[in-house]
Amino acid sequence: GETDFAVFNGKEQEISRLTLSDDYWYEPVLTSAALPFVVFSAEEILEVYDSKLKIVKKYIAAGAGSKMHVVAATFIGNAPDAPFAALYSGRGGWHRSILYVFSSTGKLIYKEILGDDFQSITAVPSNSKKIILIGGRNEVIRYSF
Repeated sequence: GETDFAVFNGKEQEISRLTLSDDYWYEPVLTSAALPFVVFSAEEILEVYDSKLKIVKKYIAAGAGSKMHVVAATFIGNAPDAPFAALYSGRGGWHRSILYVFSSTGKLIYKEILGDDFQSITAVPSNSKKIILIGGRNEVIRYSF
């Protein structure tokens, strides 16, 4: 099976459309940026699309099984040629998240299983380091690279 996604303007006119396999079973997320990107996940495959639904990046999130899906994502710098971070969560009773950070070339450079559910991520502007904040239930964690 397949699923269609579409982007509409403020006048309800369709701008672009994308058809994906049902392997991409969970709803997409938007990156935290002034010009957001659309992120789809299917197990270990993580794809990033621009606002016209054209693919701009593809990552491999090693260890993200069939019950895992992306819940938040952001570029850490000027997208799409910047490092990228994504939070995966599971379904059911596994109350953990996995943080993946990829280099600007798409290589996995950091992975951590977090001890609780985290649902948000954002990059923090900095001249010297790459900084992200992730948020969960009554907790915010700061990372710098």
